[in-house]
Amino acid sequence: MGLTLLIVGMALASFATRWVPIVLFDNRELPTLVKKALNYVPGAILAALVFPAVFMPLWESDRSHWAVPTLLGSLATLIVGRLVKHFLAAAAIGVVVFFLAGQLLG
Repeated sequence: MGLTLLIVGMALASFATRWVPIVLFDNRELPTLVKKALNYVPGAILAALVFPAVFMPLWESDRSHWAVPTLLGSLATLIVGRLVKHFLAAAAIGVVVFFLAGQLLG
C-alpha cells in the first residue's frame, strides 16, 4: 500500500508541475527576456546531470580508476557532437571510446 501511495503521489507531483504553469500562463504572452532565458534551461539541466558523473571519479579515491576512460569518452562525445551535430553518433562514439580506454588503460 505504501509503494502504491508513493507512486500515485509522485505521479500527481509530476503532473502538477506541468499542468499548473500551462493553466496559469495559457492566455498570457511571456516577455521576450523570459523566452530567451527559457531557451537555456535544457542545456543547463543536461550539464547539471552530466558534469557530476564525468568529474566525480576524479575526487573519489575508490572510483579513480574510472576517471581517465570517463574523461576520454566525454571529450570524444563533445568533439564529435560539435563536429557532426548528430546526437546518436556522438553518444555511440563516446561509449566506444570509454570502453576502449577502459580496456586499454584498465
